[in-house]
Amino acid sequence: MEVGGVTVRLGAGVVHLALRDVRLRATGLSASVPHVRVRQGLFGRELEVEEPLVRVDPVVLAGSGDRGAAAPNPARALEALDAALAQAGAVLDQRGVRSVELGGGRLEVVPSGRPITASRVFRDVRARIVGGADPALALSLLGAAGTVEASLSRAATEEGSRVRIAVSGLVPHDLAHLRIVDSGFPLDAELEAGFLPGGEVDEASALVRIGKGVMVFGVDPPLTLDAGRIALSLAPSGTILLDEAEFVAGGTRVPWTGALSPGAGPDAPWTFTLASYGALFEAPDLDEPSAVVDIGLAGRIDLARSHLHVDRLAIEMDDGRADAVLMFDWSDGPRLSGSARLGPSVIGTLRAVWPPLVAYGPRMAVLETVLGGFVEEVTVDLALTPLELDGDPATHDMIDGGLTLDAAMREATLTGAGLPIAVRRAHGAVAIRDKVLSARIDGGVIGADGHDLTLVGATFEIADLQTRPAVATIRATVEGPLAAVVAIAERVELPQLEAFEVTPGDVTGTVRAELWIETPLSDSVPRERRRWSIDGRLTDAGAGVPINGRMVERANLEVLLNSRRIAARGRAVIDGLSLDVNYSELFEGERSGAARFVLTDGERRQRGFDTGRMLRGPVVVTVEEGGDARRSFIADFTEAEVALPVFEKAAGRALLAEGAIVGDEAAMQLEGVRLEGAGAELEGALEVADGALAWAAFDTVAFSPGDSARLNVERTESGGYRLDLDAERLDARRLARSLVEGGREPRRDGGAVMPSLALVARAAQLRLSDDAVAGDVMVDAFHDGARLQRLSLSGRLDGVAEGSFAARVAPGANGSRDVFAEVRELGRLLAAFDIYERMEGGRTTMEARLDQDGVLTGRVLVRDLALANERSLDAVIARARSVGRGADDGRNPLPLAFQGADGGLAIPFERLQIDFEKRGDIVRISEAILRGSVMGGTVEGTVDLAARTVSLNGTFIPAYGVNNLFGRLPLFGEILGGGEKGGLIGVTFRLAGPIDDPQLLLNPISAIAPGIFRRIFEFR
Repeated sequence: MEVGGVTVRLGAGVVHLALRDVRLRATGLSASVPHVRVRQGLFGRELEVEEPLVRVDPVVLAGSGDRGAAAPNPARALEALDAALAQAGAVLDQRGVRSVELGGGRLEVVPSGRPITASRVFRDVRARIVGGADPALALSLLGAAGTVEASLSRAATEEGSRVRIAVSGLVPHDLAHLRIVDSGFPLDAELEAGFLPGGEVDEASALVRIGKGVMVFGVDPPLTLDAGRIALSLAPSGTILLDEAEFVAGGTRVPWTGALSPGAGPDAPWTFTLASYGALFEAPDLDEPSAVVDIGLAGRIDLARSHLHVDRLAIEMDDGRADAVLMFDWSDGPRLSGSARLGPSVIGTLRAVWPPLVAYGPRMAVLETVLGGFVEEVTVDLALTPLELDGDPATHDMIDGGLTLDAAMREATLTGAGLPIAVRRAHGAVAIRDKVLSARIDGGVIGADGHDLTLVGATFEIADLQTRPAVATIRATVEGPLAAVVAIAERVELPQLEAFEVTPGDVTGTVRAELWIETPLSDSVPRERRRWSIDGRLTDAGAGVPINGRMVERANLEVLLNSRRIAARGRAVIDGLSLDVNYSELFEGERSGAARFVLTDGERRQRGFDTGRMLRGPVVVTVEEGGDARRSFIADFTEAEVALPVFEKAAGRALLAEGAIVGDEAAMQLEGVRLEGAGAELEGALEVADGALAWAAFDTVAFSPGDSARLNVERTESGGYRLDLDAERLDARRLARSLVEGGREPRRDGGAVMPSLALVARAAQLRLSDDAVAGDVMVDAFHDGARLQRLSLSGRLDGVAEGSFAARVAPGANGSRDVFAEVRELGRLLAAFDIYERMEGGRTTMEARLDQDGVLTGRVLVRDLALANERSLDAVIARARSVGRGADDGRNPLPLAFQGADGGLAIPFERLQIDFEKRGDIVRISEAILRGSVMGGTVEGTVDLAARTVSLNGTFIPAYGVNNLFGRLPLFGEILGGGEKGGLIGVTFRLAGPIDDPQLLLNPISAIAPGIFRRIFEFR
């Protein structure tokens, strides 16, 4: 036993114990219980078992293996039950267990070595167990027909004790899978037994009530039992007395009395005698009933061997008598035999002693079909095999005239005239009924030229033995090496398989197949008169030679093959590519079908088509065969991530491409290509050579609605690509971001970088942001797959000269890149990109260096600019004025330069110089100087572009032109003005927080501290 966890909780006079994930294993028994709760009080403990799963193997528990269970003496069995109940109650009482509650359980009865249909599952199992002097069990569960309730109790009496058992709602399907039982037959049973003080059974009685039920025997009409009642008692000798019983089915009423006596030992057969007097039978197809005066039965029940022997069956009717000897054997499937029986024999002996004058047609059929082996048992006149007793109409073949012959065989050789192959070492059964010969083969081998298939099961039937030549129908299930199938096809001479031109030595893998053949039994049969079909599954199959020009390996396919067509479905590696196959071909017509495969990142790299970061994730491709050399395709990029310089798509957004394929994998052209989804649309053609894109030409290119462009792509000798783009209107927002982010450190995620790209683009209208459109744009750029190496960009914002801009990236020293930009009006450019909207004018130049680590260092110089409605600047002025108004004596302590400043107007500046370093998303401003006649200032700090936050410290200097003179005085400048970039009067401030709404902190005391002393009040 295993316990996953234990929890103990103490209460007032109570201990609560909770066990989790309790697992119990024993021989033939296993149990899994999620929760067991124990409540230990002062007067005992109570157990609650929640949702247990119990699996029982009755075969292992019984310890009988394949043998039937021996039946104990009924008196001894009842005495053992009484003692066990008394002991169980005492044990529970000694251990202080007052009760055990079980709820929501599941009981699985799975007998080993039996078919899955023999298993039983009971749900919602609930039980209550009480110990002590009067132990009791109450049980309920959901069975095959509803709720089953059972109770078991023992009570001490003055005479000794009494045991009572009651069961209701039980149906035969709860006990075993009986195909002859269609529905119904609910059982209600009660047993009560009294015991003496010494434990000996004194008396016992039982009553069984059977409800309405329906039975089906093959194709016969259903038989309905309306009711049944059986009353039993136990004689002092141990004999079970059938006091009375009655079965009612329509107008038929059969009463019974009798006795059932145990054998001398546990394995000895029981004997029985039954009698029915005054039974009335009413056949459903007769107008009047027939009365049966007397029915007498005598025989033996051998439970150890699973046999029922009816040694005497006597039926006396008004106008006749019937006697029979029967045996029912359920040890290996139900068999009912009677009248005459031929014991084990060699088939050769049977063939030799069967005279030609007796049943010539059946005799010849046996001689031509069964060539050798052994007969286990032959029954004549009456022999019902499992095929007849299983209630399945598909296998029921009884006809008018009764059963003539049934034979069980082993190690037999079966064939037919004109068949070039035979079944060897077969075991099964042969039956002849009137003019029909049928054989059931439970196992054997079939093959040719040393290549054999295992015959899992088969049937062989000749529907009319009088017809010449006789026509046989064979159905078989075989499994084994694929080479055996090829060998058999060569022997049978199937032209459809000969077309593949393979030999047994060329193929590998295994097959499991259902075969069907209908053929005349003759020495010479035209091929067209043989009808056949193979429905199989190939596992890990392959061929060392091409099949239809393709190399096939690791094929796991479902294959249907007949005289007209071949169809295959599954997965296979064809010419090195793993495919989902759905193929169909008529041998005298067209071929059709589809192959579906998934190209992952690794598979694309393996086939030489490394897309790097441009395309990551699976692409599902479906290719369909057409009537000519063209194949249509659909490529689904929905689950892939696309990141091109001009287009991006996240995984999960729909993007489909379709077109036609011409050529093979070495040089494959895709014509009529149309790609649509994620806001993009492309139409054109391309070619893939040696697993890589060779060229592409798209007459329609749109990355968003309204775009109008053309694109040509050529693969360079170095393996990169040259893109030539000509656009009337084009959404290039993604391209703009890609160019801006060119300075970022390249990703080092272990994957391959994208191929190099050379881009030449011309655009009359290029959308750079949501509100910015550039005209006359020219782009000449080169990206080496890891970073932007070269760029030449020019254009005009809003199509005016004031909006002109240019940028250039060129190789620098030691692997770095030199970056230069020039903008006619920086305010217009910043506003167009939604970066900053409060600047006017601003002739700008930028010179920077981008090193190999992706760090951008440089200087931005802006001249002749004005700032209007700048909230941060207005806030500095307003805070300075408010501080002045708040003095205690009513006087403004700030200098006059601060008292006169006003915000809200456009403030001109002569020059803005920013020295910066950009490392990833962090921009560090080492020094920024703003000069103007009205005011100026200095700033340093950092800007986090990813988090969109700022942290800037600086000094605000009013009347900068005059104020700065003190800072530039020799010797006294550092003391009075704080250096040549400072002033005599200034206010330190900090700007921190989100870029859109930063928090301003102002230190007004710093305004009255001149020069170097102001640094004491700077923010840190």
